[in-house]
Amino acid sequence: MLLSVFFRPMVENVVPGLIFPAIAALLVWRRFRNRRLRLARRFVAKLRKMAEVRLVALDAMRFTVVADRAQAKTTSGPTPSSTR
Repeated sequence: MLLSVFFRPMVENVVPGLIFPAIAALLVWRRFRNRRLRLARRFVAKLRKMAEVRLVALDAMRFTVVADRAQAKTTSGPTPSSTR
């Protein structure tokens, strides 16, 4: 942002050179500020696909998940103890 001020040919037209960097800085700030909310929504979307999940509550970035008949997500491959 300071580079646009230093490389301007006229001193009286500094404001137009600051508009684009200011808008870009605000967009970057908005993206970082809303990161937690965006991650929480992505997590809830993944939980919503699970059939046994009944309720997801969020309180200050602490999730509470209520599940009905929690199922273990296991693979059908060989277990490490059975390969010996």
